[in-house]
Amino acid sequence: MSVVRTQASCFRCMFAEQELANHLFSTPPICPRAPEPKRRSRKGCWPCKGRKVKCGEEHPTCANCQRTGEPLPIRIPRSLHPLPSKLRDDSMNLLYFHHFLNHTAKVLVPYDDPKSNPFRTILPQMATEIISPTAFGYNIPWQAHLNLARDLMRKRLAYLRENACNLEEDKICSFLWSWFAYLDVLGSLSGGVPGTNSPGSWVLEYTLFSNADSQHEIDCIMGFTTRCVQLLAQVADLARHCDLQRIRPDTLLPQPNWTPTQNSVQLARQLEGELMESMARPSRPCRHVRNVETRDRQEMVLMNEAFHWAGLVHIHRRVYGKRSGHADVQVPVQRILACMGCIRAGGTAETGFLFPMFVAGCNTQVERQRMGILERLGRVESNGMTQVRKARLLMQKVWETGQPWEPLLSSEFIG
Repeated sequence: MSVVRTQASCFRCMFAEQELANHLFSTPPICPRAPEPKRRSRKGCWPCKGRKVKCGEEHPTCANCQRTGEPLPIRIPRSLHPLPSKLRDDSMNLLYFHHFLNHTAKVLVPYDDPKSNPFRTILPQMATEIISPTAFGYNIPWQAHLNLARDLMRKRLAYLRENACNLEEDKICSFLWSWFAYLDVLGSLSGGVPGTNSPGSWVLEYTLFSNADSQHEIDCIMGFTTRCVQLLAQVADLARHCDLQRIRPDTLLPQPNWTPTQNSVQLARQLEGELMESMARPSRPCRHVRNVETRDRQEMVLMNEAFHWAGLVHIHRRVYGKRSGHADVQVPVQRILACMGCIRAGGTAETGFLFPMFVAGCNTQVERQRMGILERLGRVESNGMTQVRKARLLMQKVWETGQPWEPLLSSEFIG
């Protein structure tokens, strides 16, 4: 009797072991979900940091400071001290200076790094008033500023041919070159008569003094690579040359049966290939920009790509004379819009996206896409950038009239 019970017990144990084995090998293991790391923002205001409370990060004054009546904190880096009397003796001037350093400087670059953003570091140490339209006591157009700055850059190139410069001077000159190259090339793409005041020659010559490895680095001032700015400068020269032949001076309308010269077609095809080749190259941020987050790096790459596509739109529209609805125009337009869709709304990259956004907005045929671009431009315009408002009004005029934007241009700077 005991033998029978023992055998039954063994059978039960074997059955239990088999069931346990089946369960272990048939059911996937349940791993505990890893907790998502909490990202702490460091953009809170100083009063909230001092009180150790969470800041809503509203600008210019957060909700906590508004509720407690806390005065607006003014932060000036110690590296800029001692401050001139114009700032020390006038609280409003000091407030404006603070606003430029901590707010305006952020939207002037595609990616804002407080330690390497030259609008926060280099520019405040220079005569910032010279960039104002009324610096000479009267209004002069931005084109005149570009011509004056272009002459200075040519003299600088003559100096570089004969002399070497120290590291600090080279850093300042590099910042000025990036800033002016951006203004000059985009200003040239915004229209005008080609000739001696073209950016192509000095931009190409200046890059000879730079490291060849940096040709495909994304400049943190311009938002695209040095190679891209070289190509855009050549596109601007060729497009303005064709505009003189394509657009009638009496009516400011394109000639319906105009065709480019064989030489222009050959140059345009060469630029097309070089733009596509440059866009296919792997790009990276500037070497002096460190600790770039993945999302910021992705936006920098997308912005660089969008500027390449914008150059292709200018070639097909202004050199070949194709209409906006042409497939060769719509392909790069849709690629620009795809890049724009991955750019965060309200970020610094959105402000630097104005030129590709304007190019796509003037050529897209889809109403929904137009409204999306209009919404983005309105958000960028709220930062107080005058040229954004002028670009928006010009784009809306293109929609109303159905004309290309080049003949409608007066004093707008698209960039």
